[in-house]
Amino acid sequence: MLLKKILKIVIPVIVVGILVFTIIQIVFPIKAEIDHIECVTWDATYDTLVAYAEQVESGNYDPNTLFIHSYDGIKSENHSDYMNVYVYINVKNLSLFSNYTVDAAISEIEGYETNVLFSHTASEMFSNNIEALSNQGILVRMDIFVGDLSEDEIRQLVKATKIKIVANRGMFGNYEKEISLSGCDNITIENILSN
Repeated sequence: MLLKKILKIVIPVIVVGILVFTIIQIVFPIKAEIDHIECVTWDATYDTLVAYAEQVESGNYDPNTLFIHSYDGIKSENHSDYMNVYVYINVKNLSLFSNYTVDAAISEIEGYETNVLFSHTASEMFSNNIEALSNQGILVRMDIFVGDLSEDEIRQLVKATKIKIVANRGMFGNYEKEISLSGCDNITIENILSN
């Protein structure tokens, strides 16, 4: 009698435990959240943008890591008209057993499409192999034309962006998650041109 009562309690607990384990390991293997965003105009912004423009115009770029949004030639030679937007993302691999290769890219920009010239995937910057039960930061970058946008408009542009995170899970296929930047308030804007 006592054994039956114990089994009535233990079996559901085990079943729930197996379900939770399966969900974490297979259905939701990673957790990703925006850490902070830095919007910076610095000395290398313009020169780097020109270099990417030359690569795009010659066809000598990797379309898997560099995405062309509204680029249609350099719009201005004023260096302060351009900005790099760095989106720092914390990714936690919840798997007990598997290392995942994680990548991220800009998936959507609402309302400011003409300002975003290029975006760069996380894998263009760094190798993003995340070991089991570990955390790692990844970085996605946008090159934008700010022209006469105010700081508030730059923040609105950033918040109108969505990022897709993709984790390669081997035989289980890819896990994809889209993150909106609309709720991120940790956005800094700096112009650190030396001249």
